Amino acid sequence: MNFFLHPERLYHLLWIVPALTALYALAEARRRRALRAILGAPHFSAPDGVPVGTDVSRGKRFARFLLLLACAALTTAAWARPSWGETVVPFRGAGRDVVVALDLSKSMLCEDVRPSRLAHARRFAALLAERMRGDRLGLVPFAGDAFLACPLTFDRASFRAILDDQEIGSIPLGGTNLEAALKTAAGAFETAENLGHCAIVLVTDGGELSGSVAREAAKLRAAKLPVVVVGVGDPSAAAPIPLRDADGNVSYLKDSGGNTVTVRLEEKPLAELAAETGGVYVRSAATEMGDETAAAWLRRLTPGAAEENVHAVPIERREWFLVPALVALLLYLISGETRSAKGLRASAFALLLRAPKTPAFFALALLLAGTRDAGARDEDAPVPAETAAADASAETLCADALRAQEAGEIARSRELYREALARPGISPRLREAVTQNLGAGFHAEARNETASAAEAARSGPDAALEKVSAAEKNFARAKALYRDLLRAGNAKNAEAAAGNFRLLLNDEQRLAELKKQLEELKKRQEEAARNAREAAEKQRRANEEKRDENRSDARRDENGKDAGKRGAGTDSEAQREADAARERAAESARALEDAAKNLGDEKRENAARRAAEKTEDARREREAGNGGKAEESLDEAAKILEDAAAKNSENDGNGSDGGDGEKDGGQKGGNADAAPRNASEKNAENADGNAGAEAGEGRELDAGAAEAVLRDMEKDETERRRAILRNGRGKARSAEKDW
Repeated sequence: MNFFLHPERLYHLLWIVPALTALYALAEARRRRALRAILGAPHFSAPDGVPVGTDVSRGKRFARFLLLLACAALTTAAWARPSWGETVVPFRGAGRDVVVALDLSKSMLCEDVRPSRLAHARRFAALLAERMRGDRLGLVPFAGDAFLACPLTFDRASFRAILDDQEIGSIPLGGTNLEAALKTAAGAFETAENLGHCAIVLVTDGGELSGSVAREAAKLRAAKLPVVVVGVGDPSAAAPIPLRDADGNVSYLKDSGGNTVTVRLEEKPLAELAAETGGVYVRSAATEMGDETAAAWLRRLTPGAAEENVHAVPIERREWFLVPALVALLLYLISGETRSAKGLRASAFALLLRAPKTPAFFALALLLAGTRDAGARDEDAPVPAETAAADASAETLCADALRAQEAGEIARSRELYREALARPGISPRLREAVTQNLGAGFHAEARNETASAAEAARSGPDAALEKVSAAEKNFARAKALYRDLLRAGNAKNAEAAAGNFRLLLNDEQRLAELKKQLEELKKRQEEAARNAREAAEKQRRANEEKRDENRSDARRDENGKDAGKRGAGTDSEAQREADAARERAAESARALEDAAKNLGDEKRENAARRAAEKTEDARREREAGNGGKAEESLDEAAKILEDAAAKNSENDGNGSDGGDGEKDGGQKGGNADAAPRNASEKNAENADGNAGAEAGEGRELDAGAAEAVLRDMEKDETERRRAILRNGRGKARSAEKDW
């Protein structure tokens, strides 16, 4: 685990410590030479080299140097931004979606870029993440295959943690399959409405290429999804691939003939791939990382729609290093080099006069003053939302948020909760409780939207699908907040969050089933109307062909000819096509009737039933030899289905306001049902216990079980859902609140 946000700054200690030591030794030597020249050699007969008869202590002088050295080292460590723990802050994300595809093939072990191509590529991705503030990032490692390791997220801490875990061998299949990498990266944008704010950043050395890159590049170009290709390595000289065993011994990869395998950076195909997709090629070297160039190009993309969310940022602990550094500086200024205490008192008196004017003292005080709210205002985090007045405490804001929530003012309560999270003085326990309340609020709102979608499904699928989309977004927000609570490690909050998380997965499954039924209904409706109209048109053409044939037969009878007549009971090819189209229309109408019945849509069910009856009438008329009436019946069936679809569109347009009103009313009730009962921080402990007990329904969940749930979330989404749903309960209940 990395305890510094900028660990590279610690490397400055490699020259700061030697430089100060050298300056001290140089000053000591010059001092001794000067005193020897002035006082003469006999005065330096003492073992420590201090002039005889003086009150100077060489040990105290060296101790003062150590204090100065400690001050410099601690200040440098504070400059590296030490941090551990996380806090949650709200922000409004209005950026781009970027998926980083990271090459994990064996050629990335080459050391032509120090320390290795892979370490350099990881460093590039981390710097790019720092520059792309307010943007969502995802990660796709690849070699001979590829997988989505980190879905698109605003959480920089999670992205960096997953990035640091990527090593050669994470993907068993060797090679550099760019086709699989690009296809997997493009799949991460499947929920995006448009790809104008999306891009792929491909970090690779281009060696051992496999897969059809040109075919995938053509698909990306058609989808207008650019690829920023970042080349890592030396294009001028091929480098061997080092392999290290458990003892650290180094050997080099060889081919079947015993020759050492060497790989160079293949820039030409990578540049062609970037140009083909409308992106840009960037070479990343030791002297020029290239992250600034790539970030500048990505910022040219049009930002996506603004979205309110929360973000986990690291809590900086600079004061843990700056306070000891300030103490070391004070001791350095107070202490003297004499053996008596008289010098110490004189130095202390002099410090009172000169310390505030000392540049080092002023710089340390300024740095220390800036650490008070460093965790809430991390420079790497997206810009947080504006907070309330400074004199409003977190407890007051939470109490106001609770009252607003009970009054049904959902937007205002959410804003107050977020302002409370942004307060630097909020306690960790209260922060976790507010985070759970926010998650429970989004959860309850999503459940109300799900119920509203089920109700709207009776009037048509389009309006219901819009409500389903809104519910999916709120479920995603609630899931992110529950994950933050599980990561926090607090046993009580983890217990309640785990119970809510299981409930959320049950709710998401019900929403997914509803969405599937709505999409099926919409598909059946369009198919039934299309098939009925096609059957009517084909029956019309068959009738016209029959009339033309009858007229031809009549003319032949007048001329005394009977050649070319079709035998009795023989249908024409056009009539057979019309009969087949009629059967498809009848089957589609029955399928639409079943789909509407499953959703309780009586109007659409009745329309489908009438259309099926008209189709059956057309069949009987056709068997009776009355093609004209069969055509009329099919026309009526098509008109019934088309009118039902048109009324659905009208209902969607006219019912949106009413749906919103129903949503607001339901939200008030839903939040009141899940709202906490106490508003003071003292009573929040009781609320913690109550929420945990209700979430578990009498079943205890310790910290170990919460960690198990968290590990489940890191696995494949489908397996995680099945595992948690298997342990959870299926009945519906309100999401628990903690504060």
